[in-house]
Amino acid sequence: MSKAVTSQIPKKAREVFRQTWQTEANLAVFLALLVLLIFVIPSLGLERNAERLYGSLATSVLLVCGVAIAWRRRAVFILASGLAVVTLVARWSEFLFPNTPLGIWPHLLTIAAILMLLYILLSQVFAPGPVTAMRIRGAIAAYLLFGIAWAHAYAIVGATIPGSFTIPERELRLPSEWFYYSFVTLTTVGFGDIVAVHRVARALTVGEVLTGQLYLAILIGRLVGMQISSGPSTTDHGFT
Repeated sequence: MSKAVTSQIPKKAREVFRQTWQTEANLAVFLALLVLLIFVIPSLGLERNAERLYGSLATSVLLVCGVAIAWRRRAVFILASGLAVVTLVARWSEFLFPNTPLGIWPHLLTIAAILMLLYILLSQVFAPGPVTAMRIRGAIAAYLLFGIAWAHAYAIVGATIPGSFTIPERELRLPSEWFYYSFVTLTTVGFGDIVAVHRVARALTVGEVLTGQLYLAILIGRLVGMQISSGPSTTDHGFT
């Protein structure tokens, strides 16, 4: 392969990435990334021996890709980038220097960064125009981000109030356990193998249950309203 052809490959790859991120396809890419990091890799056990390292890497990838969605909105992009940088510095400092007294700040900053990503995603999902399949994928990605944010909230309670959550014969410690509890609560499955015993933990649990149900109800109503208001001429570009 000639040098000219070889040099064109990175250029074409950058162009494809740029064009993808200029359209609603970025929502589908972000959703696929979330599914990979939250469900696929953990189910394979690839992070089992280094959960904290995996958590920092996954957070880094999600924040970078999530912030990139807002790059055409200068003010939002700058604000989100600044928050993402501070969050990643705190997360990696906690991992690289475990004796650094950061306390709950990495979790608090991660929650703040996720809320910013939610704003970025939902702004694009509910922007004027027909309801496309890409927007629906963006709404699903936002739903998964809620689960991540609540998992960090539970981690804060678990760190500040020992014994606030229990699992048979021990307390919760591993990050994967907080994520598991968060998602079974968000979806109102509630297997009961992890129990919130402190009043603060129970209040958060109720809050997440309500968040999951209200989000779905409001989302469906809003998307249906947008589809109706977009008119029959856009039907072919809607939910297909």
